[in-house]
Amino acid sequence: MKIVLILLIVLIIIIIGFVLFSIQRQDQDKILNEITTNENTIKLIGTLKDVSGGEATGSVGVAIGTSSYRLFAQMENMSELGQGMHFEAWLISSKNDTVSFKSLGVVEKNGDKYNQTYSSNEDLTDYRFYTVTVEYIDNPNEPGEHVLDGILYPEEKPLSDENVITPTQ
Repeated sequence: MKIVLILLIVLIIIIIGFVLFSIQRQDQDKILNEITTNENTIKLIGTLKDVSGGEATGSVGVAIGTSSYRLFAQMENMSELGQGMHFEAWLISSKNDTVSFKSLGVVEKNGDKYNQTYSSNEDLTDYRFYTVTVEYIDNPNEPGEHVLDGILYPEEKPLSDENVITPTQ
């Protein structure tokens, strides 16, 4: 009887894991559909991992055309912020041992989720690290605490924990 109960629990855990993975994949497919308008684009996706000790999660998708860069990100389970604070998104590049930062602006709250859209004619192909920080409105020059981090990979790369990085990597 105990063996049957243990097998049943293991089966339930496997099913829950499969459902969660499927939901994450559907979210990323939705994000890619949100930003993609033709087949001549490079598509990048990323899974965002909470690096602040919270439970925030998210996905980001990018479509890069010949003269356009479009990004859409969606985040959930973000912590509540105090007065005078906001979430800000960044792209980071580390090409030729030079680190470059590109602010994408404030991440907007939409119901219980946060969304960000960003468009540019600038070539941001080398910016493959996406991060969300907590920023103080009164002190815009002070770097904020990282909340979510992730790497942008070509669409065909399978999802796994190795696609998600922490600031120490």
